[in-house]
Amino acid sequence: MQRLLNRKLADGAKPQTVRNIHACLRRALAQGVRWGVTLRNVATLVDLPRVDRDDVAALSPADARAVVEAVRGDRLEAVVTVTLATGLRQGEALGLRWQDVGLDERVIHVRHALQRMGGTVQLVEPKTKRSKRTVAFPPSAVTVLREHRKRQLQERLWAGSRWQEGDNVFTSTIGTPMTGADVTRRFQALLAAAGLPRMRFHDLATGQRVSCLHRASRHES
Repeated sequence: MQRLLNRKLADGAKPQTVRNIHACLRRALAQGVRWGVTLRNVATLVDLPRVDRDDVAALSPADARAVVEAVRGDRLEAVVTVTLATGLRQGEALGLRWQDVGLDERVIHVRHALQRMGGTVQLVEPKTKRSKRTVAFPPSAVTVLREHRKRQLQERLWAGSRWQEGDNVFTSTIGTPMTGADVTRRFQALLAAAGLPRMRFHDLATGQRVSCLHRASRHES
């Protein structure tokens, strides 16, 4: 595996292309492990070339579907879906309150962002007037958010007196705001488990990636 990737790089392939080849092989071997036809995923052991930020390719519809599938059923499914569908920054997504979300109208009103300040997480006003905006999202995201809301209400019942009252959309199992650090760690773990290459959570919010999710949703429907 390492010799193959090194040879591709030596033959002139771009680092991102080499990483894409690795990701494909890693997913295939991960499936082999699940089927029991191979003992381990050797693709997790190789060294990959670094990719300059300017060389990162836009997420394709297939890659968008792979990310959505990787987080399906996990606590991150809703926040990843919303980020892909709307292009919100991580802080904006984590700062959403249910009063900001119109499920019937399929719109999100961006009014705050969640930031860590002085050792605590706080809702802050957007830095510019332009950051306060209304964003539409597709029916696929509505379905995910409705299921997320049901799970959150169930968690509230389970937590009982430990539940921290608030209106945050994305919370821990006891109602506290979900932090960026928590999201990033879990996101990377889910990507690795699915055999996908590392990516920054912030990369999900670019305009190109948003359009990919819309195309992916239409493809699945």
